[in-house]
Amino acid sequence: MAVVTPSFVPQSNSISYTSGLGNVFYVYIGLEIHLQIKSARKIFSFAPVDTQTLLANHCVDFVDVAFPGMLPVLNRASVEQGIRMGLALNGSVNAYCVFDRKHYFYPDNPSGYQISQQRYPLIEGGEVSIVMEESLFSPRYEKMIRIHRLHLEQDAGKSLHDAHSESLIDFNRAGVGLMEVVSFCDLSSPEEAAVYVDHIQRIARYTKTSDADMEKGQMRFDVNVSVSPQSGVLGTRVEIKNMNSIRFLKAALNYEISRQIECLEQKKEFIQETRGFDEKLGITFSMRSKEEAQDYRYFPDPDLPTVCIEKDWVEKIFKTLPELFDVRRKRFIQTFQLSEYDSFVLTEISEVADFFEETLSFIPESLLENKKSVLSKAVCNWITGPLFSKISHKEKLKEEIKFSSHQFANFIVCVIEKNIPTPIAKELFQEMLDHGKNVEDILQEKNIDVQGHSQEELMKIICEVHLENLQQIKSYLSGKEKLFMFFLGQTMKKLKGRGNPEQLQDLWKNYLQTLSLEKDFLN
Repeated sequence: MAVVTPSFVPQSNSISYTSGLGNVFYVYIGLEIHLQIKSARKIFSFAPVDTQTLLANHCVDFVDVAFPGMLPVLNRASVEQGIRMGLALNGSVNAYCVFDRKHYFYPDNPSGYQISQQRYPLIEGGEVSIVMEESLFSPRYEKMIRIHRLHLEQDAGKSLHDAHSESLIDFNRAGVGLMEVVSFCDLSSPEEAAVYVDHIQRIARYTKTSDADMEKGQMRFDVNVSVSPQSGVLGTRVEIKNMNSIRFLKAALNYEISRQIECLEQKKEFIQETRGFDEKLGITFSMRSKEEAQDYRYFPDPDLPTVCIEKDWVEKIFKTLPELFDVRRKRFIQTFQLSEYDSFVLTEISEVADFFEETLSFIPESLLENKKSVLSKAVCNWITGPLFSKISHKEKLKEEIKFSSHQFANFIVCVIEKNIPTPIAKELFQEMLDHGKNVEDILQEKNIDVQGHSQEELMKIICEVHLENLQQIKSYLSGKEKLFMFFLGQTMKKLKGRGNPEQLQDLWKNYLQTLSLEKDFLN
């Protein structure tokens, strides 16, 4: 494959590629992202959408397997979810939309067609802004990605191939509602495509329109990529089908970009086609020549009437939209004086951001006004540090912990106001995780004194450590500065781990500096 070097193009906030021969190429990438709609039942039947826990073919309606005489009935909740997602993408809701039949034969598609939307989709237009972090070949930049459309369709079944060269079909997934988000070819690198997919996934999860779990097949994408030696001119378009991993998406695009550049430089002809990606070999391979719309023989589904979307309904849905993560992130920076990194980690999952804000809401307003930055940072650190290390699923944070945001707020106030040393704070936090108790009750039950030691008491203990370790003190003053942590450890041992490490470090530094000055004076 051709070796290419990416470089940033400031005028267009995009990436160009320079081959080993010095030729410059431009890459145009568009994605068709399929998101499983979060709803109780399938889009055209009354079968439940519980394809993960039920046995194969136990989640099927007669409509899903195309029994003669069965008529589809549109699920209103699926349309509502599509509208909500489309509004979050800044798209326009059409006053009416039509469902079409897309004809193709495949064993897991028993009707011989898929109900989709071709001419009159639910949503048209839209845009999202992605942020690319600084890298070796580009500065940090923001880029607007245009959305072409969002339409609804039904999923197909799932073919299962066993070791004996036999194939079985599970129709549990057949008829499950999908939203397909189609972008324009505004992406110019595998890294941009990865960030865009991640961005769409977070929007789906924030709006609760899809769980968008790639491992469960709830989010899949087809990638269209073309390479051209001319800026603004699309080359031959190649589609890579059925991707469900961001890592494999980047690998497939890197390979395909190099392959197309090599073909162009060697003047090899390559056709518009559909390709797959071999995950083991890391290469794309030809599947079939690319079909056009006419190949699917689209026509309006005669069993489904035109769907009229009332303006009042759209406005009602719009009012229920949550504050999305990019807006929330900026607000966290301004309101809570958090760093950009901290705000990004907190807002990545809506449940985490909710817990953060709920915790701060329970802190007394008078205290929050005076110490907003300190308290906000403390809540952030305890959530993204100790709490994240103890839970398995961040999106189920409240379900996995035993204490409430109110109890957590009391814990933060206690740690900050009473200046509780980190070892004791971690002990208290673990008790809250294990038993869900209030911090005050834990302090009382365990008879923990959080008032701390006076400076005189601490200096007395430091002197004791000195007298018990005269040789080590002498070695330290001779230049073995690594012994400093030894002295700190011995002091913490005498305090039974309940000392404040920061305070002790300062006291030991001053104490040892004084000893060093006395030694120099005597010499």
